[in-house]
Amino acid sequence: MSSPYTSITLEDLQTTNKALVNCGANINEINSVRKHLESLKGGGLLQKAIPARVHALILSDVMGDDLSVIASGPTVPDASTFTDAWRVVEDYDLVQKLPQSVLKHLQEGLQGKQPETLKTKDISNAEVTTEILAGNQTALASALAEASRQGVNAVAAGDDLKGEARQACQQFFVEARLALEKVKQPALFAKGGETTVTIKGKGLGGRNLEFALAAVEPMQEFPGAVFFTLATDGEDGPTDAAGAVVTAETYKKAQAKHLDPHDFLENNDAYHFFEQVGGLIKTGSTGTNVNDLAVLIIN
Repeated sequence: MSSPYTSITLEDLQTTNKALVNCGANINEINSVRKHLESLKGGGLLQKAIPARVHALILSDVMGDDLSVIASGPTVPDASTFTDAWRVVEDYDLVQKLPQSVLKHLQEGLQGKQPETLKTKDISNAEVTTEILAGNQTALASALAEASRQGVNAVAAGDDLKGEARQACQQFFVEARLALEKVKQPALFAKGGETTVTIKGKGLGGRNLEFALAAVEPMQEFPGAVFFTLATDGEDGPTDAAGAVVTAETYKKAQAKHLDPHDFLENNDAYHFFEQVGGLIKTGSTGTNVNDLAVLIIN
């Protein structure tokens, strides 16, 4: 649902979105910028609907199900400001990477020449209700329920998977080791959420593929185990894969082909690594998005 202000072209908006996603900003930071570039986000849709009664049905792709962040909050007031949006531009050194139309609009907003997003004080008489139909916790619960049905002891550690994919992977395995020590095998450890990747190389991948690539070395400690991470929408970054599967054999296959996982990681080239050793998960578009799942199964 793209609705850029008239001074901003769709192409400029796409360029901006790509720069935001690649810079390592989290979803809250990304959305603070998006809301100030598009007329329907940040409560814009609700503002256009008033005085009609509004009931929003929502699928959440945001940790914590913050209504102001999901889809950039088209039907709820927005607490972020042009100042917040510009801070993201400066913090991630995006001034030289964003189109002039976008920079000009944000600067005009700072000067009060562009309207702010909808605020709570603006909707005192509005009739609006919201209902979250599903989110990451729904996906986690479904995964655990299926594991239990198949006789696997399942442990979930919440939906707080976040931060840089490589660091999040390290933390995942620290938590998994501690949790699975106390659980009878076969056992499953799962977390949900959404990580980020700061692009520095020229390879092909996404946050889940990078997470999976970072798991290749630690998975050597788990012979017979299976790890996978995937995007529930079936699309991880600019690839046709949802994520990847990793076992202790993955590293051995890489060695046999003289491939160094670390080199591929440094080039942000997880897709081509798994393309050569196997393990890409390709589901096609699922038609929904409730963030990502990372799962370790020990048998």
